Amino acid sequence: MKRTKNPLSSPALSIDRIEITYDSGFGMVLVSPKNKQKFISLLKSINPHIEVDNNLY
Repeated sequence: MKRTKNPLSSPALSIDRIEITYDSGFGMVLVSPKNKQKFISLLKSINPHIEVDNNLY
């Protein structure tokens, strides 16, 4: 996961988004959770191997 301001169309309402890559980097989704820290913590609690870019915090 990393921070992005990518203007690509996505379900995210804000331009300040989180980019999540999956499937060995071949898939990507942009999200804009209301509480980014809580969202990241929840995902990390499900899968502690998720890599989070330092600039996301």
